[in-house]
Amino acid sequence: MRNSIFDTEATFLPAITCKDGEMKKVRLSTLLLSDEWKDSVEKIRAEADPVKRADLKKNLPAFIPAGVFSRKTADGLQRHSGFICIDIDEKDNKDITNFDRLKDSIHQIPHVSYCARSVGGKGFFCLIPIADPNKHTEYFRAIEQDFKRCGIRIDRKCSNVNRLRFVSYDPVPYINTAAKVYDYVLPPNSHSTAQVLGKELTGDEVKQKFTEVLQEICNARIDITGNYGQWFEILCSVASTFGEYGRGYAHEISQQADCYDYEETDRQYTEILKHSYGYSIGTFFYYAKKEIGKHDFDNIIKED
Repeated sequence: MRNSIFDTEATFLPAITCKDGEMKKVRLSTLLLSDEWKDSVEKIRAEADPVKRADLKKNLPAFIPAGVFSRKTADGLQRHSGFICIDIDEKDNKDITNFDRLKDSIHQIPHVSYCARSVGGKGFFCLIPIADPNKHTEYFRAIEQDFKRCGIRIDRKCSNVNRLRFVSYDPVPYINTAAKVYDYVLPPNSHSTAQVLGKELTGDEVKQKFTEVLQEICNARIDITGNYGQWFEILCSVASTFGEYGRGYAHEISQQADCYDYEETDRQYTEILKHSYGYSIGTFFYYAKKEIGKHDFDNIIKED
């Protein structure tokens, strides 16, 4: 069944600080196509002072594109809209020439149902219909990779299902009612557990080697997180080995990236702990090996 912005509902927040009981379910198309906030949005875009612009933005209503929620947290989801919303920011795509014309070429991606200017005017947001709402995070990881292959970097903070966004205004949004429903997840991780000459390391040996490599990463400030999919896999590998105790390690690894966000990392790690994604600590060593060469990885990990 094809999802359409015209026949699904999302959650509307009169203000980002509103209480859960003040949220309303509203037709998604109303939130995307209304010109009700035109004057406010244009005033924000015209404001040169970043502090004043941020203050004006906070006064706008917001919505949760992923569906109808009883509360703002992820576990408040009552009915998924069938869409993933992604952000494409100019600051993350400096190598794209004519970034302002990005919307004009978005039709080349058949899965995009909607694309419009974000409230600040310095980026775009897109809606992509998905086949299985239960795979929201897995789809996001695959979408991130697909867009990267097209030369576009998307904001990985958009992975959470309860992601809020401010209302916006675009007089000529891109709409594709025949968009192809996205139904692809990345293949299961193929990185083996840590081994030495074919023999698995003991738990203590793994933890000791992990500590050494992590110290090297932090001392040299090496970012091994790569794109969203790679970062997600690394956090999964840490969680599978250290559980809750690995939360601090997740932050130490993540904060080497320019886009590090404490709350997003913490939230993502909490979500990972709730599931079993099948990643071993070998995944951490695999990506570390690609970035640093000061450790004898060949005797630590073998790839399948």
